[in-house]
Amino acid sequence: MKYLFAIFMLLFNSSLFADNSRNILEISPLQIVKSYFAYDIEEAKNLPTRIDLEIEIEEVDLNNDNVNEIIAIFQHPYFCGRAGCRTVILSKIPNNAWAPILSNALSQDGVEVLKEIHNGFNVITLYGSNKWIMANGVYEIE
Repeated sequence: MKYLFAIFMLLFNSSLFADNSRNILEISPLQIVKSYFAYDIEEAKNLPTRIDLEIEIEEVDLNNDNVNEIIAIFQHPYFCGRAGCRTVILSKIPNNAWAPILSNALSQDGVEVLKEIHNGFNVITLYGSNKWIMANGVYEIE
């Protein structure tokens, strides 16, 4: 009986790690955004509305470092107004955490990434608005 248990455990454990190419602890961009903005998301859920929160996610490498930044657009009355919906960009920082490089901007139609580079990052527009450039570690209106 001990041997059957040992064989079972060996087979079970090896099947867990059979695919070494995947990082089991990898976190999705949506999970990162939900974690970073947990307080705001909870506040949105407390609004007396029947509209579900939707978060539109796009991944783009804005600084050519082979790590995608996360663009998130929150679509819910808590995050939206006449000027558009809250749009944020998170970038991975050296300690493996994420930090906002664009926060509290409003967009009606998303983010357009231009080919133009400023301070190592692509210039962006919030479709139809001014150009936003990287300055002092965050995007600012040009």
